[in-house]
Amino acid sequence: MRASARTVSVDEEVLDPVQDAEPQASPDMLDAFSMRSTLGQLEHCLERLDVAKRNCVLLAYLDGCTHAEIAERLSEPLGSVKAWIRRGMASLKACLA
Repeated sequence: MRASARTVSVDEEVLDPVQDAEPQASPDMLDAFSMRSTLGQLEHCLERLDVAKRNCVLLAYLDGCTHAEIAERLSEPLGSVKAWIRRGMASLKACLA
């Protein structure tokens, strides 16, 4: 009785296209793969930056620090910090393009 309840009859016309179709990746999986790929590229590009530029960019964009806060944290002149962030971002943009 249980075995007969599991049997479902399907017309051949309906079953053929379903069997021939290739499995599709879900949009969420594609987005996750794309994000992972981009993060891998970003990590590679960040590694190519000078230590000072990388630290300034990370403090500004990950920690949300202002230029003045970064200059204070790193004990560096404010003008240097601004230049390092600007140059670091330009290098990242060129690397990711």
